[in-house]
Amino acid sequence: MSSKSVLENIQNLVGHGVHIVQAMRQSLGYSIEELAVVCGLTSDEITLLENSDQVEPKKLARITTAAGFQPETIDKILVKAS
Repeated sequence: MSSKSVLENIQNLVGHGVHIVQAMRQSLGYSIEELAVVCGLTSDEITLLENSDQVEPKKLARITTAAGFQPETIDKILVKAS
């Protein structure tokens, strides 16, 4: 899947109320454990983020960068969804 398609999928999921972290993970085809390894967080941290109403900016930036996206791109998706 191209990065444009992945971003469109993330935007679509977020627009339907899916947490940004979960949307990125699902769009990239990662399990919670795989995303944790890629971005250097624990599985528990990923789960907590996905179930939180808040987004921890430092952790989101870490996940975004590890997934190969510019933080500004994800910020735009969040702004469009709000």
